Amino acid sequence: MKLKNILSILGSIFLLTACSSEEDAIIGNDINAVIDTASNKYAAIAMKVSVSGSLATKATESIEAGVDTTIAATETINKVSMLVVTTDGTVLAAKDGVILNASTSVTNETFIVKSQSNLKVIIVANSNVEFAACRTLAEANAKFQESADLSSFVKYGIADASITKEYVSPTEALENPNTVEVNVQQLAARVELNSFTVADDAFSFGNTKPAPVVIEAVSLKNIKHSCLTQISDNEVAEVANTGMNWDQMGGGITVFNGTSNVDIVNKPYFYTFPSNVADDSAVEMYIKFKVGGNEVVRTYKIQHEKGTPSVKSGYVYRLNINLTRATSDDIQFDVTCYTLDWNYKKVNVTLSEE
Repeated sequence: MKLKNILSILGSIFLLTACSSEEDAIIGNDINAVIDTASNKYAAIAMKVSVSGSLATKATESIEAGVDTTIAATETINKVSMLVVTTDGTVLAAKDGVILNASTSVTNETFIVKSQSNLKVIIVANSNVEFAACRTLAEANAKFQESADLSSFVKYGIADASITKEYVSPTEALENPNTVEVNVQQLAARVELNSFTVADDAFSFGNTKPAPVVIEAVSLKNIKHSCLTQISDNEVAEVANTGMNWDQMGGGITVFNGTSNVDIVNKPYFYTFPSNVADDSAVEMYIKFKVGGNEVVRTYKIQHEKGTPSVKSGYVYRLNINLTRATSDDIQFDVTCYTLDWNYKKVNVTLSEE
């Protein structure tokens, strides 16, 4: 074996053994290739991952009765895929299945790359899709997230990597990594039935007597089970979402006992990937309930903006229904959808029945 090859192997062994058991080094692709001809130094990059704008503390502020732990549960991050890319979208390094430190939320593995400006780091959290073989950012963004990723609450984040520490030796760079914070956001949207109330004068028309109002079923129709990893204008693969996909919760929920309204304690909620379609395959909430002995069915298309059915990633859509008139032959409602983003900016959208 040639001396040059022996020295190369020894150098590789030294670099790997320099890593502690808590933090492993991931060598970037073609690390010896001079990507930036002006640079002959190395940088180590670790990533700190956080859920942007915490839904657990923001979106639940409007709920008075108790704390909605169902939203808090969606923020859990079990594993991440981490990528480092150049300004032209070339992937320098990538790895799947990386675990975060439980106390610091910093990745337990570190990339070592040639130091250069305008690097970006990408985190895809909780995805069942593999990204390690991707050679460009466009290739990674075009990966499809499917039903399993909707169930695991896949999240995406991208951030600029500010390199402030660079070294001639890769080993020295590993000992002093640059930590980049990456905020991730949900690719899914959440749709809730937040309230169902009866107006004080709803039973004052004609000879109608007040009667209990009981929800029999709440469903989300046309749930979208696939989307691109990076949502561009909430683009979704509608071809992959054909068919009638339903999810149902609730039943036997009394919202008016004949004299007063009753809060919905366990509010029905659903998750879907984003959608832009406005036809019969649009995401919509189906509600079946009884007013006394009369069964009533209503369906409402979810609208991000008034008049245009659409669901966008990273939003919570809360439907609030108010029964305004109840006679034997006429049931009327006002329906308002509160749209909440990660920063709790609330937009009211009045929905129409289908």
